[in-house]
Amino acid sequence: MSDVRPLEEVLTLALKLPPGDRLQLVEGVIASVKQEIAAPATSPTSTTEGHWGKALLQMLEELDFTGWTDIDTDDPVEWVKRVRQEQVIRRGLDWGQE
Repeated sequence: MSDVRPLEEVLTLALKLPPGDRLQLVEGVIASVKQEIAAPATSPTSTTEGHWGKALLQMLEELDFTGWTDIDTDDPVEWVKRVRQEQVIRRGLDWGQE
């Protein structure tokens, strides 16, 4: 098992601590375990949260598009072409290739 070695090293270091610090370390570890036990286990495939597609749609509806101020055209293809051309000019990538 690959976790045994680091655990032994941590334990060796912990045992070198003064008694008060060791007690504080143990209390901290116990408190973290209590928090993990008390917290409900969540997983992305949890059936209590519903279908992943519904969660995706909800996330998309919550997105903030106020920074998208350059969309002033009815033709999205032309808008993409214009934005790409502006990026090429701004970045200096126009090396005479058409």
